[in-house]
Order: sequence, then structure tokens, then C-alpha cells
Amino acid sequence: MSATFGLCRDCAHWRGEDRYASTLWDGLKQCYAALELWEQKEYTDEGEERWKEGAENAKAFVQDGSDYHAKLLTRADFGCVQFEQRKPEPTT
Repeated sequence: MSATFGLCRDCAHWRGEDRYASTLWDGLKQCYAALELWEQKEYTDEGEERWKEGAENAKAFVQDGSDYHAKLLTRADFGCVQFEQRKPEPTT
């Protein structure tokens, strides 16, 4: 297995401003490659737990104690193996 490594600043998964941001959090954005764990599982009619379609190959998850909301916030110079190059912004 091979992986491409890159920094968040250049990654398609790294975007958005946190609506709860404070000056302490300046520069942090969310990594949308890290999935909320409780949203990625489902149950069969027999009550067996399984991954939802698409989640079985995910590499990172976030989890909080209440299954309400969790996210991975990173700085621009963080990086990982789920890196996907961001497409350039169109020029007008």
C-alpha cells in the first residue's frame, strides 16, 4: 500500500471556518476526511453492527462522549496520508 503525504494547507479535505472560533483558534480548519464515528455505522435487521457504505475504508474517525458532534481541527502545517491535492481556485 502506498500513500501520498501532504500538508493540510494544500488538501481538498481541509476547509471551512469554525463557527465557534476564538482568537486562540485562529488558523484552524476542519478536516472532513475524519468522519464522525457514530454516523458511520448501521445495524442489520438481525441487530448486527456494520459499516455504512463508504466508511469501511476510512482511515480516521472522531468520537465524543455523547455522539452529538466531534471534528478534527488542524493547523495548515499538519499533514496525513489521506491527503488529496486541492484543485486551484478558478480565476475570473
